[in-house]
Amino acid sequence: MTKVMKDIIVRKKYSVSNKHEELLHTNDRYEIYLFLRGDIKFCIDGRYYTLEPNDILLISSYEVHNVIVNSNKPNERIYIYFDNQYYRDFSDKKYDLLMAFNNELSGIKKNNKIEAGLVSKYGLDQKIQRMYELYQSDEANANVRMIAQMLDILVDVNQAYLEQRFLEGYENERASHNEKIDEVIRYITNNLDTKFTLDDLSRRFYISKYYLCHEFRRVTGMSCLEYIRQKKILEARILLQKGCPINEVWSLLGFEDYSSFYRCFKKLSGMSPTEYVEKETERGKEEDD
Repeated sequence: MTKVMKDIIVRKKYSVSNKHEELLHTNDRYEIYLFLRGDIKFCIDGRYYTLEPNDILLISSYEVHNVIVNSNKPNERIYIYFDNQYYRDFSDKKYDLLMAFNNELSGIKKNNKIEAGLVSKYGLDQKIQRMYELYQSDEANANVRMIAQMLDILVDVNQAYLEQRFLEGYENERASHNEKIDEVIRYITNNLDTKFTLDDLSRRFYISKYYLCHEFRRVTGMSCLEYIRQKKILEARILLQKGCPINEVWSLLGFEDYSSFYRCFKKLSGMSPTEYVEKETERGKEEDD
């Protein structure tokens, strides 16, 4: 296999399991998820997607998500994790290479799924398969070809996304959708330095605390406070990866003290902040070798 690039990880997974629902989580990177076969449903920030073979999901690093396995049918997928900051540098004022992952378009709610017909039209299934082959390759030029292939994939993802949203009038699969909870989620995501309370959020959005708690759990599958903690710890991991000192991260993210940050980080990450930094440092050394 070629040297693992810091900005791209490509995996092809096959699994068989009984009906279950995975834990909600977030990624440190952006993800392109090509579904090949199985019987699953995806939940992304409260949006539910039933997948058909060759559907693609686009998942941003700040989106909380999980997989719901509906049966014991074999489940196969290819996914690409990539550093959005690296590819953002290829964008300019005229063209946003990561448009399909980011903001809502002209008031139309974000949809994370590109349907199989458009995936096939733009050859995205074949290009993602080729990306996986390059990732496994020992060819001297594999890294350079991966960069070129990834740029091609992102451009076609944008094209397919736009065609689906505007030309075909695609309707979002969102039975659990709630406009008010969407507003709360956006506010949380854009203000992670804030010390949130349920009372403050209910006042800001003119809803009762009971309604906020009930609807937030119905839409996202977790409590409002659990969601806030997930978002904050994700941002903490990103800041630590960028070299921000641990003793600054907790204050930047609105934690009362280091002790509360430490407990939350260890519970959600499975390791302490110091252990996480050491692990990331070691992984960086391995990738440079």
